[in-house]
Amino acid sequence: MNWLSKRLSWVLLLASASLFYLPLGARALWNSDEGRYAEIAREMLELKDWVSPHLNYVLYFEKPPLVYWLTAASLTVFGHNEFAARFWSATFGLLTIGVVYLIGKHWKGERAGLLAGSILATSFLFFALTQFLVLDMALTFWTTLALYASSRILVERPPELVRKYTVLFALAMAGGFLTKGLIGVIFPVAVLVLVIAYGRLWGQARKIPWQSALVITIIVSAPWVVLVSLKHPMFPYYFFVREHLVRFLTSLHHRDAPFYFFVPVILAGFMPWTVFLPKVFVSSFENRGLAMKRDPVRALLVLWTLFVFFFFSISQSKLVAYMLPVIPALALLVGVAFEEVLEEPDLPRWVECGVIGLVLLNIAAICALKFPWPASVFQDSAILALRSQGDTLSLIVGLNVFVLVGVWGMRQSLASLGGIIMAQVLLLSTLASLVTVLDPWLSNKGLARILSQRAASEERIVSYGISYENVLQALPFYLKRRIAVYGDAGELAMGADETPDAADWFSPESEARNAVARLPAGSWVITNEEYHKDLAQAGIARAFEPAGREGRLLLFHKIR
Repeated sequence: MNWLSKRLSWVLLLASASLFYLPLGARALWNSDEGRYAEIAREMLELKDWVSPHLNYVLYFEKPPLVYWLTAASLTVFGHNEFAARFWSATFGLLTIGVVYLIGKHWKGERAGLLAGSILATSFLFFALTQFLVLDMALTFWTTLALYASSRILVERPPELVRKYTVLFALAMAGGFLTKGLIGVIFPVAVLVLVIAYGRLWGQARKIPWQSALVITIIVSAPWVVLVSLKHPMFPYYFFVREHLVRFLTSLHHRDAPFYFFVPVILAGFMPWTVFLPKVFVSSFENRGLAMKRDPVRALLVLWTLFVFFFFSISQSKLVAYMLPVIPALALLVGVAFEEVLEEPDLPRWVECGVIGLVLLNIAAICALKFPWPASVFQDSAILALRSQGDTLSLIVGLNVFVLVGVWGMRQSLASLGGIIMAQVLLLSTLASLVTVLDPWLSNKGLARILSQRAASEERIVSYGISYENVLQALPFYLKRRIAVYGDAGELAMGADETPDAADWFSPESEARNAVARLPAGSWVITNEEYHKDLAQAGIARAFEPAGREGRLLLFHKIR
């Protein structure tokens, strides 16, 4: 059995690698995160500045540099392309599955680790973010590694083993800090302390070398902070106060949302396994949480989920990807729930209800895809483009219904689990190939193709009125050149303030139209219909000829 289990763990990793890596280069880089982080990495290579991240050739200090460094390395190895830009998202996803397997193996056995890893790989949000260049997948790896170290710290009896896993815990925190800042340290420490207090594990807590953990974390993570602070004295305030405390307490980045925002995020993001969460949490909290008090690892996973959920729920800055670090914990809890019933002769009621729920959800999805909605419901061009693939999606979802009904009829937990995984892999693979239709609305690769062919190196490329931060991040990566920003500088404002030549490349919104009018012949302007009408009303548009369009963005060339 041990020989077979080892082979199955490699099968899990190879199957996950195929699912994650094969679609990576299929679509263009999307705005805004993918374009932003790919361009920062590219500018690191061009400017040869590995300490101070730059975006559009101005300083950018919102996040630490670890993912930028790694992405720069993959761009060097694989070339300046989409696969290279996303390589580390898929890689950190694969590594996270390996860590989840280890947690499950040490917690409940080999089979539990395999099940949890399979559930994680096929969870919708987790798979989706292996396909995007974002920082959250790397953060999730480091926090999951910290969970693994915490799970061993809580149960190992020999003090030397506790010390060994505390070193791993400290390294994971340092990696988390260098990926996304203080939450990489705060979350693991806070949850470990909560679990110790909840289970009254004071004897175990005394074995933990807290000071050594702090020293290791500082030794690994502090050098970059010191170097960048010496070069830019404003960095500590901007990074630690503005981008941590102020971002948490205010709607600084206009990402505020209702308190319940993350409820549908979790419900949709953990699909199809969401239907089994009631069983997990009911069994964890019944009898006043007796199961968690007896099992520190279960308590760790449940409290981690709740802590991260409520922390971000009270924050004034909310994004879907913030819930990614809880998905591995949920996968472990559901995986262990399945492991406990796999050998039962009868299908447990909670598994049967979950499969029935999935069948009904898939049928509802087919009805929604085939329903003749009024044209007014889908006015957005990007949504219309995705809806054009409705027949293909309906076919895949229909096949999923067929598979789920079949495994339901087999009345076995293992068959139900395998059927859900098979149906989900089919759906995820299909979605990965269909979303390329969104490229014209979410990327700038088409505009870059036109400009690379027609725009001379000395001719300026200007974004006018539109938000560079939201809709134009990918363009500099594809063009390998700087874009002038006429209008709101957004997240580039700090960098612009610190740049000596800012007046040549930035124009405030109040002066943007006049700055466009003063552009020399040969300049290129990217805008939208609203701002083009503004130019037309001012009599400025006559000096420009249309040169291209991509999604909602218009490209003009100044001819006089």
